[in-house]
Amino acid sequence: MFGLYAIISKKMRETGKVVTKVTFNDLTEEVLKNYLDSNLWQGKAGAYGIQDGYELVKTFDGDYDNVVGLPILALNETIKEFLK
Repeated sequence: MFGLYAIISKKMRETGKVVTKVTFNDLTEEVLKNYLDSNLWQGKAGAYGIQDGYELVKTFDGDYDNVVGLPILALNETIKEFLK
């Protein structure tokens, strides 16, 4: 999972990339059918939401918020560096 971000203002112009490795469970046809029937996949990058409560994801290595949609930790660190 790649999360790209940009901070652009009059005083700051920074971009970055955050990588989070996501490993899925062995997904049965029943689990996949139930997830598709739930319609929770609609409108999501990658057609799944780690936050949806289904047993899709086995593990992740990195920033959880990056998988959800916004790499908050990286943004926070970038802004803190700017404010020093």
